[in-house]
Amino acid sequence: MARVRGQVINGASGQPARNANIFLMPRGQVGFGPGLFENFRNRNINEQGMFEIRGVVPGSYDLIGVLNDRNNRMSARVPLEIGDSDVQNVSLVISPGFSVPGRITIEGRQANANNQDISRIRVALGPKSAGLPFAFNSPPAPVQADGTFTLQQIVPDDYRLNVTGMPRNSYVKTARLGGIDVLGTGLRVDRQPNGQLEILIGTDTGAADGTVVNEKQEPAVNVTVVLVPDPGQRNRTDLYRTTSTDALGRFHVEGIAPGDYKAFAWESVESGAWQDPEFIRQYEDRGKTLRVTESGQTTIELRILPAQM
Repeated sequence: MARVRGQVINGASGQPARNANIFLMPRGQVGFGPGLFENFRNRNINEQGMFEIRGVVPGSYDLIGVLNDRNNRMSARVPLEIGDSDVQNVSLVISPGFSVPGRITIEGRQANANNQDISRIRVALGPKSAGLPFAFNSPPAPVQADGTFTLQQIVPDDYRLNVTGMPRNSYVKTARLGGIDVLGTGLRVDRQPNGQLEILIGTDTGAADGTVVNEKQEPAVNVTVVLVPDPGQRNRTDLYRTTSTDALGRFHVEGIAPGDYKAFAWESVESGAWQDPEFIRQYEDRGKTLRVTESGQTTIELRILPAQM
């Protein structure tokens, strides 16, 4: 096992960041799941900003620093590859966050004081990497009556867009910052952005009705039905749709963003498992292709899938 030694610097003052918290986390660790604390390290920092982390198993890690300085959240992330030898002289410069201005438009609606749908919306950025989500999630930004908002304290990292409080049966249709497609590639923040984040909320969602049957062609009752977006869109958790069948094996799903999907019906499945690429790969060829058009309605029949394959 190895040691990691280095110094933490407050990027705003240039002084040792003695009040910071540092974390060494295995890369790819999501949240606080099983096994986290066997590898998670958090160590104190001395007056000179120096730290030492002992007993580190070889592997790929993120060294994360977090500091709250006069209500300004500051943080930093440094990737580390740990082998059989100690890692020396790591410099972790904790920097203040940036502000990202933006504007939301709801398709077919004017942004004004009478449009309460806009004022209910909240916009945030969540880190694409695993690490410590609570350290890098941006505070949700309220949207003003004219559709404008400002994301505050955005520290350097790669992010995904998170929009909540949208009108019923709507979806994020486009989101661009300059020439960057934020929905497709995410948003890399490493400096104060030029321009503003433009978000268009679509209201032309479709709907799907269907039935689920078992091997005997009998109605499958109370089974989970999931619409999984096209492979190129599966990083967008907001596009997945789930429901359950009723006593006659029927289901109805609305608010579906236009596009291509695969529909699955499981006898038993852990919630959210369909967002795991390894899990869905087992069932990929057993899903039924479904195309949802703008404001369209479609019907589909599904065969129930066993709990385990």
